[in-house]
Amino acid sequence: SATYNFILTDRNMRERLNQCLKKQDINVKEFVPNAFISHLSVATDEDIEEGAVIVDLGGGVTDVAVLLRGKVRHIASIPVGSDAINSDIRSYGIPANYIENLKRRYGSAMTELTADEKIVFQSARRSVPKSILRRNLATIIESRLREIAEWIRKEIKEADCGTRFTPIVLVTGGGAEMQNIEALFARELKLEEVRSVYP
Repeated sequence: SATYNFILTDRNMRERLNQCLKKQDINVKEFVPNAFISHLSVATDEDIEEGAVIVDLGGGVTDVAVLLRGKVRHIASIPVGSDAINSDIRSYGIPANYIENLKRRYGSAMTELTADEKIVFQSARRSVPKSILRRNLATIIESRLREIAEWIRKEIKEADCGTRFTPIVLVTGGGAEMQNIEALFARELKLEEVRSVYP
């Protein structure tokens, strides 16, 4: 006897997985949204008690969980994630296979904190090197992250935790590795304590 926990958000994938498990005589007790349990791997007991907002920057979605007094008060999945940032960068003519590395090495969440230098890289398909200004890359990233922050602000308000609610914001997921992401969310959410955390 064993217990299996699968956390999926895609309905079709969930149904297919359920069928596969049934064929193996494994019964699924319950499917749980990722946003509902993501805090278990990144938040402390104190965070959960005193107030925290978990922001899980995934590829296709950004999951948000608002915690207070030891409970999950509100969860949401915002339909914008790191893939949207990649798509925005791609629209500047950057080849898709360079984007993730470019974003991780040179990307910044805040244009004003970014050096104005040119990033040059050689495309395998073209003899002429491609380039982008690092500040332009930061502008692309910042713009999309500000949109995500606006969604998060609405979800925090929707949680209705009161006017004195000043949570710590814990940013996790692949997008959390972005330079200056903590400063951007602190500014946009008007909250002092923002940390990037990893399970």
